[in-house]
Amino acid sequence: MQINNIDHESSVARMVERSGLTEQTNKRRFARATVLSPKEYIHTVRLEEAKQMLEGSALPVEAIANEIGYEDASFSDACFVARLV
Repeated sequence: MQINNIDHESSVARMVERSGLTEQTNKRRFARATVLSPKEYIHTVRLEEAKQMLEGSALPVEAIANEIGYEDASFSDACFVARLV
């Protein structure tokens, strides 16, 4: 899945709007279905994309972080390391 600068805040807001549910109900149902919050799910998808890009390209980490929607490469690094632990 190609992410290309997904904004997780607006993505979550769009999910809530499309569902017609309250934000809390949407979050509860999403977590029940995926075992993740919507934000955690978006981070997971972004980091999986980064992993694939790191394995299959010669792009620097900063470019990959930007490509998947993280403006700060150190933040994406911290998220990636946190998922490994």
